[in-house]
Amino acid sequence: MQNLANRITFARIVLTPIFFILLMSDFQYRQWFAASAFALIALSDGLDGYFARAYNQVTNLGKNLDPLADKLVVIAALVALVQVASLPVWVAALIIGREIAVSILRLMANRKNIAISASSLGKAKTFFQVIAIFFWIFNVDGSLAIINQISWILIVVAVILSFVSAFNYFAKFREIWT
Repeated sequence: MQNLANRITFARIVLTPIFFILLMSDFQYRQWFAASAFALIALSDGLDGYFARAYNQVTNLGKNLDPLADKLVVIAALVALVQVASLPVWVAALIIGREIAVSILRLMANRKNIAISASSLGKAKTFFQVIAIFFWIFNVDGSLAIINQISWILIVVAVILSFVSAFNYFAKFREIWT
């Protein structure tokens, strides 16, 4: 944790279980606290990347921790939303399955000294996942009809982008499997 960028990434990992507990709790206004924690985690993702690049603090530890932090918070959010917001299990399973598959691809590439950086599709996928999850958290009880509709549109776009970007990664790096 020798630099600020890695400390911010580590803080995102530490905040993820706190966010999960907030979302799973049953106290009044939990969605406000959980949405705030999720927003803080999501915004700090951009912040750690900024500091790493702007101050030449890119490290191998950071390259491995950053995507791990991203996946942990997304998986925690999806699992909780299945329980508390009636997010369909199939949505969570598809997104989580994609994240695991691409992580395995990255690990295999890493063993062959091939770096797989985030593509523009992967970044768009992450953006829509984060925004969709935020809307689902904010409207955890489903009482706001327009937010409910927006949440569904965003999560469908996130699922589609998840698979398009995964297909793109696997097609581009198919030589890793041989």
